Amino acid sequence: MTKEKEDDGLTIRRIKELSGKSFEPGEKLFEKGSVIRVRGGKNALKGRVLDGIVYSLAISFNGDLSSSNCICSSSDTNCRHAAAVLLYALRNLKKIFQYEKYHGSIADYLLEGLEDEKSDFMPRNLVYSKKSFKRLLTRLGDKYTQTYIDCLTAVDLIFYDLWTRYGTWTTAEADFTEFFEKTKKCQKSKSYSEAAKICQAVSEGIASNMDYIDDSNGYYADVFVKMLKEMAYNVNKAKLSHLQKRQYISYLYDQFIYREPDYFNEFYHEALKTVCITKKDLEYWKMLHEPAVPCKLPKNQFTNHYANSVLVEMQADILEGLGDPSLEDLYKKYYRHSSSICEMYIKMLAGTNKTKMQNIRKEGISLFPWIGKRH
Repeated sequence: MTKEKEDDGLTIRRIKELSGKSFEPGEKLFEKGSVIRVRGGKNALKGRVLDGIVYSLAISFNGDLSSSNCICSSSDTNCRHAAAVLLYALRNLKKIFQYEKYHGSIADYLLEGLEDEKSDFMPRNLVYSKKSFKRLLTRLGDKYTQTYIDCLTAVDLIFYDLWTRYGTWTTAEADFTEFFEKTKKCQKSKSYSEAAKICQAVSEGIASNMDYIDDSNGYYADVFVKMLKEMAYNVNKAKLSHLQKRQYISYLYDQFIYREPDYFNEFYHEALKTVCITKKDLEYWKMLHEPAVPCKLPKNQFTNHYANSVLVEMQADILEGLGDPSLEDLYKKYYRHSSSICEMYIKMLAGTNKTKMQNIRKEGISLFPWIGKRH
């Protein structure tokens, strides 16, 4: 997207025209801080908005910003969630698209949670200065970012070559041997940070191209999972400081929250549990995730119900890792609305209060009969 298209396409007036009666409700959501995250992509914005539950949406830039797709049931062309995301983008557009030049918003991941008063790396400086960006990488000890960019580009070229020869939605299997070999070589030399970057690039490259591949035999999913696990392993082996590790936690969380793609979510969740091993790591993960925890779980909407249940389950894992006593309060709030959360609650009580566990188990079976068959 060119700068002219950005400036011409996104204005308050244009957002009002697109949103219609949804503009004012969307403006209220934006002003309340309900927009959790917005990321730029290829001719699109992806956003998450907390509005009772978490709504995810994509807004396409097809010349006139007219196309949006939200999981809410609004009949409007552009719902209040789209209006809120567009208002957020209007405020932060240069930052969003400048960061995309560094593949996957690297600068934003590095800056996540960094206190401004302790750093001269303000977002506005990074927007206009590549020198500031490079100094930030040096400050955080991330000298292998170029390795990540080079590998990600190489993976994209592999898929491009695949489609050139066979067309999209092909079942052809690309060869990723060179990346596994590079990873092993880095591990042998104890260059674990470089190995982590290679694995991150390959897993991300595969995930971003899954919509154009027929993976009915699970080949690409298997490579993705192996690389993501290797990434988490190497991040821990690198013995990074908490500040250095933040970029990986933020990256994995973004991939999870934006469902890139949704059937890989459980693997990002597991990778986060592997990487977040210290109290500071878990507290940082909690800071990222807490705004996304839904106020309620929607009824009679299977897709939304499942997506939001997963968000609650992640919060439970974080609180359990921290030994936070509010974990039981979380379970009490949601266990009657989700069989998986109910089972997590039963499992927790089994080690602390067996009498209460039996009572919750009986109630759970009355609500979700299939639980009884698994216990």
